[in-house]
Amino acid sequence: MDAWLDGFQRDTNPESEVMWWERLTQCYLVYTDTKALSSEQKQAVFRILFQLGMGGDLRAIAPDLARLSGSAAQEILALIGEGTQ
Repeated sequence: MDAWLDGFQRDTNPESEVMWWERLTQCYLVYTDTKALSSEQKQAVFRILFQLGMGGDLRAIAPDLARLSGSAAQEILALIGEGTQ
């Protein structure tokens, strides 16, 4: 945790980094709070959101999507899209 905080303090524009993490957290909580997911599935949701937030495509997240329901991709993409409008 100390190294992570130190990284923010050394960043020339930490506000945008913090905003990115806050958005990722918001999407994660909105998705996971409404579903009964296992720990493995919650980890998959985080990896999906992180990958998409870093510019990854659907092929990169396919293994994690396979751990979730059939509508997961559409729901997660809708959550991410809401934050970009």
